[in-house]
Amino acid sequence: MCRWVPPDNIVRWRSAGVSALNKTIDKVPFAPAHLALPRSNLAKVAAAWTPLLIGTDVALPGILPGISTQMELALYAEAGLSPKNILRAATANAAKFAGMAWEFGTIETGKSADLILLDADPTVDIANTRMIRQVIRAGVLVAGPESKE
Repeated sequence: MCRWVPPDNIVRWRSAGVSALNKTIDKVPFAPAHLALPRSNLAKVAAAWTPLLIGTDVALPGILPGISTQMELALYAEAGLSPKNILRAATANAAKFAGMAWEFGTIETGKSADLILLDADPTVDIANTRMIRQVIRAGVLVAGPESKE
């Protein structure tokens, strides 16, 4: 069974006919719903300065928390968006849309200390967001060297 999927999602996936749960992560189907907006249209929307959001829906069959977000970041890059714009869509824009910009989305004094520390610069290549060294939640190291994971 896939260790990244909550048990209730697995039940829903099976009822939807998804049988790829025992395959490796790169073999799990990526839901076609994320490909509904053609890449060329995505680039046009971004060029029109329309705020974009990153946010995979983990309830859909084949969507895996975290890993599917990485796939979504890559799709935005393939559509021609810059790494900085992709990061903005995943952080500041998402927090603003959710009405939580006062607490999340940017690194500022007084905001929640939820951070992912990387081994490479994601503004150079969005794929560098996969090079996770540490995860900090509410100011506490929860994954990475010296954590109690």
